[in-house]
Amino acid sequence: MLKLVAFDCDGVLFDSRQANIAFYNAILQQFGVPPLTPTAVEYVHSHTVFESVGYLFQGYPDLDAVWQFTRSLDYHPFIPMMVEEPHLREFLGFLRPAWSPRKPFISATPGWTKSSRAMPGCPWWPTATQSLTPTITWILLPRPRP
Repeated sequence: MLKLVAFDCDGVLFDSRQANIAFYNAILQQFGVPPLTPTAVEYVHSHTVFESVGYLFQGYPDLDAVWQFTRSLDYHPFIPMMVEEPHLREFLGFLRPAWSPRKPFISATPGWTKSSRAMPGCPWWPTATQSLTPTITWILLPRPRP
């Protein structure tokens, strides 16, 4: 009997590459730093925000100001740039049992991005909440992961 369904968001539920590019470019722009290079895009897409900001602002004189701005930056405007992974809606429909109440749904994502507030802005959210009971949580995992 199915008791729990757990997803990692990025690369499983959606591709956030373009959203993350825009997010980090907004931070860089705030501090007069040029936009992400292709190498930096690859780095930030496979590392935590903590590692990425440290990488992007190596040697920056006021890293505390960068962190303060980063933590205050609402990710919600970047949500529409996320791309739903193929077959997500079909899979969520497959999980929706006709005989039982909705099942728990855990999305593991860094909480500092205010994901619990932002997730309902995702285009797939209505489908997910018809199938599952959403629970937003986060687990900091070492990166890059295989």
